[in-house]
Amino acid sequence: MLEFLQANSSLPSLHPAIIHFPIALALTALLLRLVQVVKPKLGPAGWSANLLGALAAAGAGAAWLSGRQAANAAGGLSAAAEVALARHADLAGWTAMLLTLAALVPVIWLVGRRQGQAGDPKLQSLVNLGVLAVAVGVMGWTADLGGALVYDHGVGVRTAAVQAQPTTSGAGAAGTEGAAASTEAVPFPGGRADWEFMPGVELNLAVAGSGLVALPDQWGDSVIEATLEPGDFAGTIALVHRYAGPDDWEGFEFTTDGEVRLVRQTAAGLEVRAKSSLLFAREKFTMRSSAVSGHFKGLVDDDVVVHGHGESPAATGQVGLLLNVTGSIRLISMTASSADEH
Repeated sequence: MLEFLQANSSLPSLHPAIIHFPIALALTALLLRLVQVVKPKLGPAGWSANLLGALAAAGAGAAWLSGRQAANAAGGLSAAAEVALARHADLAGWTAMLLTLAALVPVIWLVGRRQGQAGDPKLQSLVNLGVLAVAVGVMGWTADLGGALVYDHGVGVRTAAVQAQPTTSGAGAAGTEGAAASTEAVPFPGGRADWEFMPGVELNLAVAGSGLVALPDQWGDSVIEATLEPGDFAGTIALVHRYAGPDDWEGFEFTTDGEVRLVRQTAAGLEVRAKSSLLFAREKFTMRSSAVSGHFKGLVDDDVVVHGHGESPAATGQVGLLLNVTGSIRLISMTASSADEH
């Protein structure tokens, strides 16, 4: 369905086609709730509000689901856009739940009335109005963030693709776009080792063990990207958005067996937040990992291949490329942007 929509319309996803219906339905239901309070004898207003409220709740659920699909299709975004997207997604979930609650409250009153537990009709009307008003207020906040994603960050706007490039200079950013390449392979010894990735230098790594190629700063929530050209190697590569030690790190990992996953390593073991499979082509490609407000994504060449949720990092750590492989790898560029500043 999504492929058909993109091929035959200007819409990037179903989300913009769906989202306006629950907004219009909820606002109309709220107006009818207000009429019900002012004119309690106008029975059709209450029943119409019940119907429109139920439709708004169903539409909000559909909008939330289509929004998740649209977020995964958005590709690589700036750290600021990832923060706005995470907040929008969280509020969208609350909006759907509150509109569902607003649709259920009148049903609860009706069940009570049929069981002979009828309360004050005026109080019921005020409660119905209040719950729906709160839901509409959260919906307005959600819609404002959705508008900011489009108009401020260019998410979903095809002509604004340049806004999705990672920041490589200024406060809260570090990295390199690869200038003078290192002509000699850097041997990576067996056992763990740390390498600082210097701006302007490509690294040709001969790896026989495990270790971290890191940017120099400490990070919390962040977006990190690395462009690689793997040679003949076997093992796992993880783009880590927080590394505090061999038993305390988290990031986006993939293997030469074609498995991609979002992982968190602790002293208790490896926790897999989400996983998928990917046909791995051994040629130049770009990995991207984002950790923003409990939303975690792993992308390959701007395609979201795995998406999961969990707790945000409790502490800062290094970001970089965690290797546990045997073979050769060329690290062309690596950039990172802090999401904590937005």
